[in-house]
Amino acid sequence: MSVIVTCDQQQPDRQTVKQVVQVLETDGVAVVPTDSVYGLICRASKDNPAHRRIFAIKERDLAQTLPLFLGSEKDLAAYGREVPAWAHTLAQVFWPGALTLVVKAAAEWPREYVCQDTQTVAVRVPDSRLIQELVGEVGPLAQTSANLHGKPSPTSAAGLDPAVMQKADIVVDSGVVPLAQASTIVDCTRAKPKVLRQGAIDTAQIDRALM
Repeated sequence: MSVIVTCDQQQPDRQTVKQVVQVLETDGVAVVPTDSVYGLICRASKDNPAHRRIFAIKERDLAQTLPLFLGSEKDLAAYGREVPAWAHTLAQVFWPGALTLVVKAAAEWPREYVCQDTQTVAVRVPDSRLIQELVGEVGPLAQTSANLHGKPSPTSAAGLDPAVMQKADIVVDSGVVPLAQASTIVDCTRAKPKVLRQGAIDTAQIDRALM
């Protein structure tokens, strides 16, 4: 049975942050709020057993890869390679926020976090002080929505599936998330941006940011 704690994700108390950090540092899985939906997270470290646990909790195929939470726009240079200038512009404009960028993966990434077909990673910095503090403490986080595969993404703690909650090590309840919709995903591996999934940020906003 998981531990359940209550916390304002934009003003997280130190005790909650410490509890979640302890879970992550001991290769555990946490359910946390983000700006978009509730997510399952673990440290994006090599051979972390929590990575496989997330797939088992979601009942999802291991062949897929998990997106990653970073700390800031500057991390694009550290964790991506050949990232175009316009992708940095998008990160500067929309991060922290609901924009996921697909970039070529730096060689340092453990292969389990890299899409093997394209050698890419999907990264973002969410507008959540809680998540930003966790990344600052333990480094990049592998993450995915906290739902069973194929089911709707939860936008409140009340909407979490009990089966997901029971299999995580800790659940952070922050009520209803502000955006209540998934992030927009943009492919940044080509000459021009390509929207792969329309979410909280629309195509017109992306176009305006690059004018």
